[in-house]
Amino acid sequence: MRFEQLEGCTWEPMADVGAKSCEHVGEETITQCEDEDDWSSVGLESCRSEQAGLSSVRAVRLGPFFSLPGQWRSLSTYTLRGLLGEGDRVVGFVGAPTAEDGITPIGYPPLHVHHLHVRKAEEARQGLGLPPVGRVHGSHWFETHGDYARGDDFGVGAASAAGYATRLPTGHCYVVNSADALDLNAEINDVRVPAGGASALAFYLTVAFELREDAGCRPLSKFWLRRPASRELPASVWARYAAPPTPAVTWWSGAMPAAGRLLHAWRHTHRARDGGLLLLDPHPHPHPHPHPHP
Repeated sequence: MRFEQLEGCTWEPMADVGAKSCEHVGEETITQCEDEDDWSSVGLESCRSEQAGLSSVRAVRLGPFFSLPGQWRSLSTYTLRGLLGEGDRVVGFVGAPTAEDGITPIGYPPLHVHHLHVRKAEEARQGLGLPPVGRVHGSHWFETHGDYARGDDFGVGAASAAGYATRLPTGHCYVVNSADALDLNAEINDVRVPAGGASALAFYLTVAFELREDAGCRPLSKFWLRRPASRELPASVWARYAAPPTPAVTWWSGAMPAAGRLLHAWRHTHRARDGGLLLLDPHPHPHPHPHPHP
């Protein structure tokens, strides 16, 4: 999906769905946004836009917000009923801070997407006979993080913000179930250096889905692989792990719960000392070509 696909949007208030914001210091929100009184109500609008061909866009945006240098803001919605429908076929996603026009993405810096999580429960589990999953454990259905940016430019309209858009592999889609068990939470921090006379930066938080009327697309799902609890920091509420100032490697193993084929992978970490991630098959298959091209 591309940000330009939002140009045809006519934004209308979501009168029956609420959203809220909490300003805080740093990423430790557990103690600073614990009480409901810490949160304030914010505007929430939705858009339905038909696109060329067989596709359409369903989007929501929160705001506008006026961010100051050094400010942290947590955002959350209540259940986004009516945004998506049962059987919708999602082929693309965008989640990012956008400028006042609601279309132009804002890069990092000045705004860092600490996290943007579209959470969706799985009540039917797509006929797999597995127990339901609540939104808390289905918190990464679609997502954006600051380290998804591609490139080294920044600012309003940054090309690197293209990394905040996801497009599923051609011919594949996510078939929506439990459509009303959907919400959003995010944390955005303004990484500009606080200085006297600094101006506020206006932005919306925009989330959009591209849908296609393609009954023949191959359904796929998302597998969330998380690092096991750290022996070095066993009490960390955020499941942090040690990242020493010297080259180091850590590894673990596990078994997939079902057979399948990996189509794409994303890596997410909140810290700059991450040097990469390898997913290794313990039973590798021979390459079909004896001399593969690089």
